[in-house]
Amino acid sequence: MLHYTTLRIQSRFSSVLRFSILSKFSRYAFVVILGLIVSTKSTVASASVSEQAITFKKIALTGDPAANVDNDTIFQRLTSPALNNSGQLAFLAWLTSADSNEDVKQGIFLNVGNVANQIVSTGDIVQFAQGEVKIQDIYAPVLNDLGQTAFAANFTYLPKERRLHRGVFTVSNDTIQFLARPDFQLFRGITNLPPAFNDAGQVLFRASITGGIRADGLATMIGDEFRAVFIPGANVPGTQLKSLGTFSDPRLNNAGQTVFSVGLTDPEVDRANDEGIFFESDARLSLVARTGDAAPGTELGTTYSNFVSDPVLNDSGQIAFLADLSRTSAYSPLDTAIFVGTSDNVNLVARTGDAVGAISQHVRFSRILSPTINNGGDIAFSGVLQGSGIDISNNNGLFIKSEGNLRLVAQKGEAVPDTELDVRFDWPSLPLLNDLGQVAFGAFLTGRDVDNTNNVGIFATDRAGNLRQIARKGDLFDVDPDPAVTDNRRIRFVRFPRDSQGSDGRPRSYNNSGQLALRLDFTDGTQGIFVALIGIPEPSTLILLGVGVVLHLGSHQKRVS
Repeated sequence: MLHYTTLRIQSRFSSVLRFSILSKFSRYAFVVILGLIVSTKSTVASASVSEQAITFKKIALTGDPAANVDNDTIFQRLTSPALNNSGQLAFLAWLTSADSNEDVKQGIFLNVGNVANQIVSTGDIVQFAQGEVKIQDIYAPVLNDLGQTAFAANFTYLPKERRLHRGVFTVSNDTIQFLARPDFQLFRGITNLPPAFNDAGQVLFRASITGGIRADGLATMIGDEFRAVFIPGANVPGTQLKSLGTFSDPRLNNAGQTVFSVGLTDPEVDRANDEGIFFESDARLSLVARTGDAAPGTELGTTYSNFVSDPVLNDSGQIAFLADLSRTSAYSPLDTAIFVGTSDNVNLVARTGDAVGAISQHVRFSRILSPTINNGGDIAFSGVLQGSGIDISNNNGLFIKSEGNLRLVAQKGEAVPDTELDVRFDWPSLPLLNDLGQVAFGAFLTGRDVDNTNNVGIFATDRAGNLRQIARKGDLFDVDPDPAVTDNRRIRFVRFPRDSQGSDGRPRSYNNSGQLALRLDFTDGTQGIFVALIGIPEPSTLILLGVGVVLHLGSHQKRVS
């Protein structure tokens, strides 16, 4: 159970009416009166729920002391965090002495409850069966739901430390395990950073091949157990094709299944059929789709011409991917479509030219962008629009398709929630999606008084489906969790969270409790990591929320209760 402390965001265009102007007696009277108002006015209660649905928790701030490290050690720089469904959070930080900027070290921190403890650091010595290694450079971690982390790092073998190598490490219950280069006859270094990591403790990674082959292979490890998934030059199942080993970032679900795209080669292979999407389960590899093959759900003669983005999957083994389509007619335009299914049953979900019923039957997709999929099979994606009433001011939207129904989340030109008048979405970005169907995304903004100091924001839907503003460039953000102390810093940059939906082994920033992990950069040069909870408070908090409504009239400010 996370305990949230008070953090506040204040719009640069609003003022704050402080509760401190009331006497002690007046405060109590206000609570009683407003409690009666909330209990009798459902509209007031509804408004307060919407206004107060976002709370923030501070995880780390540059300049602050780092926990369980030397007393004079502070955070100097922070990376974007990884979040799990338990509300735990892992991140990479650069550390230095409070008195100087010398002797900078790296460390991975795991936040549990209210404390972020260092679990690994540069210079750590890790033992394994054949000896010891020393960690030299660390890359950002991935975190599973058991609180275990996996990361890639450069290391040297002890005692000689002659040259750097790169390998994969895991941390579980404060124990660091070195997954040594698994087969010295085959792999010589890890190339995908970070590796994919699931709740079973299984690591999936790409690695360069020894023997002068300019390609990567794909392998998994659980503890010391190594298994090659795909080797360059190996036969493609069911064909005489060979793989080139030019992989997309592989995905790994909690069932140990993987999906990836890879280049193909053969004397008869050309640019029209040289890429395939593969699914691996129980050590069996299946071809899901290949360029040049007929695209299911389309008219005769339509084929896959290009796989636009990396395929993704969920824990049920459902695969989602985006493909360009080509037709036999020289006069047909290039299409884009999203496909979802299993390794032996792929279905068309959305395609350019489809009517966008969530807006109008007279509006159609002219371009579709990369999808994400949750464990319920919901699909979220962005699309470019054309048709009646559509022009450059409103020709982009973000959508969710669930059980065959398409829902519009945000559209270019729409008013931005929780902000001043005449601020509108300019371009919603690719979305994140959790298993509750909540969606989070970044967006460029436009409108009156909008410029490059305040034209980017992060948004998400709450559990009632209401779209909320989480953080915006240019806003004041109170970084001090003490409600009696104000430390406002202006947001210079909002880092859009990581692009995983949480069931593909990649670092995630949005979980199934509606928590969103953020890194904010401030104009004074500091950085902070925070968790926003996008939900609806329990009914017992409505009286306090009613107080918040009155105290925030004319103000754009978020508080944690």
